[in-house]
Amino acid sequence: MLGLTASDMLREVKIVYEGIASADAPGYTNLQWSILLTQAQEKVIRDILDQGLERDSDSKLALANITKTISKTSGISAYPALPNAYTISFTDPSFNPLHVEAEFIKIASGALIPLKEVTWDGYGLQVDNPHSNPSIKSVFWKLVTDFGNVFITDGNSIDAYMIVYVERPTPIIVADISPKEVEGLSATTDCILHHSIHRKIVDKAATLANAYVKDQLGYQISNIESNK
Repeated sequence: MLGLTASDMLREVKIVYEGIASADAPGYTNLQWSILLTQAQEKVIRDILDQGLERDSDSKLALANITKTISKTSGISAYPALPNAYTISFTDPSFNPLHVEAEFIKIASGALIPLKEVTWDGYGLQVDNPHSNPSIKSVFWKLVTDFGNVFITDGNSIDAYMIVYVERPTPIIVADISPKEVEGLSATTDCILHHSIHRKIVDKAATLANAYVKDQLGYQISNIESNK
């Protein structure tokens, strides 16, 4: 395996933490380090997403293992209350994205038309404007409603609804923590992200560990002051 195993991460995060924390800073258990590394993993992912997944090849590579595409071809029905409108039944319990990167409608020609999310107010303002209506040359609309999403096309029927998303990664478990769990897992679990960001996760986890110690010390000092 390329990169750091979970036990490698534990060893390195302890070294980094000891380097930035005071000599008498408290240590953490394997369960706590697992939680910290898992939190750090999500923060590193969100930092990449905030900068843009398509920003450069390194960003795409870093999240390649958890960037997925779903194509939904069934459960597509006309929505007669609006012109050129459709609803799509989408009930996949395993679909729990951390981030949706893009959505597309596939039409009979094979073309993929990106979706633009609009509100009811936005729909009302734009529907009568021929220059802003849905078009295969630009975008189709996704109208967000209380009862689900409605998809507005230019008159083309929908062959498939496609979602490009970043899935929530499995937690990093540094050792067997049974009977405790982190997100349902207790056995040792390595980071599934590309090895290029493993040490970023380690550094972020050490920073979080140090910050939590400082917050706890501040909380304790505040309590002492208030009880004088």
